[in-house]
Amino acid sequence: MIIKSHWGTIGIRMTFKFEKNCHKLFLKSKSKNYLVSIAIGQKHYFDWKRFSSKLWLKYCRNNNLGLIIIYKDLISKESLNWKSPTWQRLLVSQYLSLNLKDVNNICLLDTDIFINPLAPNIFSKHKRNKISAVKAYKDIPFLKSNFNLRKKLVFLRKNFLSKNYPLNSSLTASPKEIFKYYKFKKIFNNYFVAGVLVFNIEKFHKILSNIYKKYCSKTLNKKFTGVEVPLNNELMSLNLVNWIDYKFQAIWLLEIADKYNFLYYNKFKDKKILKIVIEQILIENYFLHFAGTLSDANNVWKINKILDDNKKLELIKKYQNFEKKKIKTKFHKIKIKNI
Repeated sequence: MIIKSHWGTIGIRMTFKFEKNCHKLFLKSKSKNYLVSIAIGQKHYFDWKRFSSKLWLKYCRNNNLGLIIIYKDLISKESLNWKSPTWQRLLVSQYLSLNLKDVNNICLLDTDIFINPLAPNIFSKHKRNKISAVKAYKDIPFLKSNFNLRKKLVFLRKNFLSKNYPLNSSLTASPKEIFKYYKFKKIFNNYFVAGVLVFNIEKFHKILSNIYKKYCSKTLNKKFTGVEVPLNNELMSLNLVNWIDYKFQAIWLLEIADKYNFLYYNKFKDKKILKIVIEQILIENYFLHFAGTLSDANNVWKINKILDDNKKLELIKKYQNFEKKKIKTKFHKIKIKNI
């Protein structure tokens, strides 16, 4: 197959051989819907297992979902077509279609995501002929605009984390600015963080693996270190994105910029306070993604026993049911006793 782009015609007839036994199956599912994540390397795998796995397993059991972890490189590092694990997410569906028969749809997640175990089934929001992703810019549920939240973030980072952090950081770039900077032909006004993607593996494994192959070319291989920007361009150019609720990928940095910027004062070192904040954000959302490379994100999620209290989960469930009920207000002439 040949792909045409504004860089010219790119041949992607290359083939590559998958490594064997790259996955671990934690849960099987009769629904054939699976959560899948890439945790390549011992550190990434054990971090996921220690800090995220319990929440994921509870969520899967509550929604009849399976769970698969890719813990080894899908392609040998010696191969000319090897790219980093962040790129190998584009090959997961092809690998699974060759190695596991009972997988239909997958939700491909980054490992640094916490899941509210009482959250609704993400597959119920999915459209089979699309790849579902979460809006990271447009229509996000904050009083301040996305730009003003990001502007606040760069200010906090410069004043609390690093004096060298630029106030005109690319963190404040709009989707239009991102696509223009990389000289893409089409300019879009929305963008997704690639940490949550839902799709049917049979329908999309060829499209995704062809995108991988395209960016293995000499022209593009060094142009992009990460997969997120080109993947946004490719999927939106093909009109393949189904946008789902922000709650399925609440962004930690946006949440703390909006409500919890006091965490910068002690540089995120108080684990007890962090646990309270993380749990509160999770209660209000479904998935919480700690995307980021600085100390305000990359290690913050490494906290044990998040939402591990059954009494707290019961109270959350009770409130969720109460929220759905219609209430007629009454004026009571009784004294309210403290609990």
